[in-house]
Amino acid sequence: MHKPIQATGIFHKGLAIWLLGASFFLIEYFVRISPSVMAPQLMEDFHTNALGLGSLSAFFYYAYIMMQIPAGIMVDRYGPSKLLQIASLLCAIGSILFALTGNLQIATFSRFMIGFGSAFAFVCTLKVLVYWFDIRYFALFAGLTQALGMIGAAIGDAPMALLFHHYGWRHTMLGVAVLFFVIFVMMLLILRDTPKGSITKKPVKLKALITSIKNILSHPPTWINCFFIGLLYGPTAVFAGMWGVSFIHHAYHTSDVIAASEMGMVFIGLAIGCPIMGSFSNYIKKRVLVMRFSALMSLVMLTAIIYGHDYLVNLTGLTLLLHCMLFLYGFFNSGIIPSYALAAEINDKHYSGTALGLTNMASVCLGAIFIPIIGYLVGYYSHTSSHNPNAILSVYAFDHAFLLLPICLLLAFALTFWIKETHCKNIFHKRSHHA
Repeated sequence: MHKPIQATGIFHKGLAIWLLGASFFLIEYFVRISPSVMAPQLMEDFHTNALGLGSLSAFFYYAYIMMQIPAGIMVDRYGPSKLLQIASLLCAIGSILFALTGNLQIATFSRFMIGFGSAFAFVCTLKVLVYWFDIRYFALFAGLTQALGMIGAAIGDAPMALLFHHYGWRHTMLGVAVLFFVIFVMMLLILRDTPKGSITKKPVKLKALITSIKNILSHPPTWINCFFIGLLYGPTAVFAGMWGVSFIHHAYHTSDVIAASEMGMVFIGLAIGCPIMGSFSNYIKKRVLVMRFSALMSLVMLTAIIYGHDYLVNLTGLTLLLHCMLFLYGFFNSGIIPSYALAAEINDKHYSGTALGLTNMASVCLGAIFIPIIGYLVGYYSHTSSHNPNAILSVYAFDHAFLLLPICLLLAFALTFWIKETHCKNIFHKRSHHA
């Protein structure tokens, strides 16, 4: 197994390679949540209703989820460089297709294509850390990688809304395609799996990889951690990633642009919180305690935002208050980073890509399932049809549909009492010894 070299030149080279992968993750996150600020126009252009729009958005997640374990297996076997190059090109092509089509089925396929390529961004970038950096940097850079993704999501809210209103959503998506293509070209020029002069990485043998996958999938703590991260981040994918802008717009009587700006605070909170939560869990050497606190505070903040609108809407300084509450929700939701670190610590570090792929799949799985369900419930409670798409978004409907979200966070909090603390050490070999 290659051991990272920490000479200054190697570190800087590794930093540049990590930054390219993290930038890819930033741009794909921008695209991931962009339908949330284009909802009325997408429904109008594609002649669909809330359920159809939810399905269009969710197809990104379906491909993303489907490819997480394969992406982890492939990066363990072949390394991250070629995979990142192919994936970024695929995202560029998918973005062009989405921008140019007027057919809902083709648009849905293009979202699926972008999700397929995006599935490699996070896992491959984390694998870069394994090859180029000492293990003590992993939690910090994993947090920073997630932070850049959250910045991309924040850009996908208010700035995306402004770009859309000024240039139209089709031209904006073409601009995104250009960004993906630039990343692709830079990856061709810069990316490599291991530092020059280091031991060349040999592909992992397929038989050993299959055995490792069986070990990972048969390990109950891995699944409990996966359920935790899914329940913790699922409400964020649903609320901040798709339906929250429309909810804020109607419940708090703001414009679409202001609602998008306010929702962006969730991702800014995550961007700041992720490296802090990761580093803090390292400092106190307790992953589970930070995860438990994260779930509890996320539950408190999201419940107040969703069900406190009748009281909050009449308060002076509502916009500032909403910004603070949404920021704090995102900040406290950053317990996903200790969960990623825990996934690496309870499994064989040689197959960390597979373990992280499974965990990353779990982090978005619940959101992908709930996005169209919430769309259906909003439509059902609003008594709408595809012939009247502008009537879909009532506060009453959101209040009922969003009840699923606090329940998820409550379950995440409860699950932390079944997760064993690792104290920031890899306990795989201890488990293997006792087995």
